[in-house]
Amino acid sequence: MSATYPISEITGAVLAGGRGQRLGGRDKGLELAAGRPLIEYVLEALKPQTATILINANRNLGRYRAYGYRVVEDEAWRIRKPKSRDERDGDAGAARPDQFLGPLAGISSVLASAATELVLVVPCDTPCLGRDLGHRLFARLCEQGADISMAADARRTHPVVALIRRRLAPSLREFLIRGGRKIDLWYAEHHYTTTDFSDTPEAFMNVNHASELAGFVRALEKPLWEDPGGDPGGDPGGDPGGDPGGDPGGGPGRDRAVDSGDAP
Repeated sequence: MSATYPISEITGAVLAGGRGQRLGGRDKGLELAAGRPLIEYVLEALKPQTATILINANRNLGRYRAYGYRVVEDEAWRIRKPKSRDERDGDAGAARPDQFLGPLAGISSVLASAATELVLVVPCDTPCLGRDLGHRLFARLCEQGADISMAADARRTHPVVALIRRRLAPSLREFLIRGGRKIDLWYAEHHYTTTDFSDTPEAFMNVNHASELAGFVRALEKPLWEDPGGDPGGDPGGDPGGDPGGDPGGGPGRDRAVDSGDAP
């Protein structure tokens, strides 16, 4: 019997603090797809499956706050502030590379800021996320007794789409203080598992180049996933939330390699 999805104990967290290097330093979350900022699609997907939402951002803070959710900056950004408040609250130009430490810095900030036991982390540039995302990640987390459940399809893992226990916040902070930056190395320090989304790989398309925005617009013309029903962790015709290939029980050196991907 599957565990009941504890929506009251899940905070959604959108990572919008990256430097957008491949987009010329532009803020990915505010890039338009079908006339709307990418982050709006992500917020719509998270709202029905979380108790509250945090947005991790390091610039254009005023625009992100306008969505009505709490905005948290990377700790490193707070230590090395830009020259003026306007640079953070206004329409800042291209970001300086030394202002960003990658997605782990954002994850650290949202884990430290969350008031719930679980945090559903997603990047700001994946507007096709399904409304059963949290249900399936949670089912797998419980099945494996893991601390981290990340999305995967038949081709690759998606480590910045993950359900993470808040109690890992001190561990991640310490990892960053030691100079750690690679998400796969931090995951390997904990019991992690993967949740199989091979039935909907399009849900994890993300923008790394301006030309890819057209692909998003085409994908948005059709629904990718139905709303969750029945067994929330169910995978059509197979083991609920099963790991595509290999040992399904994740953990250091046991689950398949994590693809670090590109910072949002």
